[in-house]
Amino acid sequence: MPPVSHHLVLGVVLLTSACTLHSGSRRSVYRGAIAIPANEIVAVAVNNGAGIVRFAASKRDAIDVDVEVFLDEARPQTDAAKSVDAHLVVTRDGDRLVLNDSHAGDHDAGDWELRITVHVPGSRTIQVDQAAGSVELALDRCRDVRVVNAAGSIQADVGFVEGALDLRAHSGEVVAAVRESIAGDASVETQTGRASLALPKGAPGAFDVSVDVGGLVVDPRFGLDVERSLTGARATGRMGDGGPSYRVRTLTGEAVLK
Repeated sequence: MPPVSHHLVLGVVLLTSACTLHSGSRRSVYRGAIAIPANEIVAVAVNNGAGIVRFAASKRDAIDVDVEVFLDEARPQTDAAKSVDAHLVVTRDGDRLVLNDSHAGDHDAGDWELRITVHVPGSRTIQVDQAAGSVELALDRCRDVRVVNAAGSIQADVGFVEGALDLRAHSGEVVAAVRESIAGDASVETQTGRASLALPKGAPGAFDVSVDVGGLVVDPRFGLDVERSLTGARATGRMGDGGPSYRVRTLTGEAVLK
């Protein structure tokens, strides 16, 4: 994938933290920001090792990316280069903007943590793949959303989803709320932890909510059939005509539909 050309970058703000912030055994060593024209970009993908990935709505005609870099406190701050591209590789793949953790795969990848905030205007497809940490989405509107967070939490609060919503974690809480409407299927899953999906009133579709070991909570308004086992439960059914398919699933924890 070709790197983002210089004319695509509207501006770069370099902010070095004056204080020492601690995240476990890591401390904040650098803050920076870039702005990329949003025209012709329909999808934004973030691939991160450890840290936090946030997506927020913006009214600017640009995709603004803020990054804060944390480094193992046993290492000197001088080991952290003071430039965004030393920590975050920004590329264009057609109409897709890709942000990659530059430390991924390095021998010292475990020493680093990136906290990335992406401000997006309008409706875009969102993709996040992260090894550990948290993912937070707060958007008025989006197209398809796909988030995989191996270890940690996922929280999504979206007004209109014009496509599908797919949120998956290996261990951690996965909570999604669709305030207005969703056009495509929704899947909210974790192997260990709480999986929760909140939908607007009257949302039609087919529902499948299950937990192998733990609790199940389903709002009675959905009218689902509930089957309980010794350790878990499953609720299935349909509301209205047509509509997407909704799946809420956890192996061990709590499955919630409201």
